[in-house]
This record gives sequence, C-alpha cells and structure tokens, in this order.
Amino acid sequence: MFNQIETGEITAEKFLSELQKETNNASINQVSEAWNAMLLDLPENRLAVIQSLKKEYSIYLLSNTNTIHVDAFKKKIGKEKWIKFCNLFDKMYLSHEVGLRKPNTAIFEYILEEQNLKPEEVFFIDDSTEHIEGANKLGIKTYHLKNGEEIATLFPDRAQ
Repeated sequence: MFNQIETGEITAEKFLSELQKETNNASINQVSEAWNAMLLDLPENRLAVIQSLKKEYSIYLLSNTNTIHVDAFKKKIGKEKWIKFCNLFDKMYLSHEVGLRKPNTAIFEYILEEQNLKPEEVFFIDDSTEHIEGANKLGIKTYHLKNGEEIATLFPDRAQ
C-alpha cells in the first residue's frame, strides 16, 4: 500500500480506507492525522542553504511522497512558505506524480533524461541508505545524511 500511494497507483481515499481497517475503530480523520503526524516543519536555515546553493547550481527536489502528505504539509506551513519552498527548486519530482519512487533507479534515470544531466555531474543527498545505493548504481555522486545531519550541516557557511 505504501508503494502504491507514493506512486499514485491508489487514491488517498483508498489508502486511508485500507489503513483504517488495521485500526480499532479509528475514523478516517484520525487515520489521516496519524499518517500526517510524521510531517515536520521547514526550518528557515534549510531554506537559506538551498537558496544560496541555487545561485550557483540547478537544484531539484526528489521526494517519495503522496497527495495526503503534500496537502497536509501545504496546510501546516502555509501558502506563502509553500510557494517560497517550491520556488527554491528548478523542478520538484514527487513520486506520486511521476509514478516512480526511490530507490528504484528508474526515477533517477527519468530525471537525468528529462534534465539532460550526466550522472557524474549530479550530487544527490538523502538520509536513506537504500536511496543512496539506488543513485550510486547509476554513477551519481551521493552523500548519506547520518542521524543529526541536515543540509545546513553540510553547508554551514551558507546557512546564514
């Protein structure tokens, strides 16, 4: 089910309904709230780092996500911050829209082809070992974020 919601194969309603069956009488709203509980805020220092990097590099976002999380995240951070966030990237690749997800090499190949990028010219940052391995299979340069690390940790001089 998780792969299906993140590749857009099933609707949000179907996903929540199936999750609801695994609970003890939780409502759809309760299931949705629980599913969205993992969403975090968007610290300004991270936005600042990406904005700084964008002055010199093309920046793309690749996220395994789903419509439920995207809608909840937009609501959580507000319209103005969502627009600011989206404008940080040359393009956002959201798994539920593309129909592919990390660590499948096909999603990396899709982006490389669409953006006319060479793997050796790409630097991919992720906190999942599996996702890093998927990118590495194609020769993409990678950095695996360890616990406690974030993009601002990697580029402290740009986190102003």
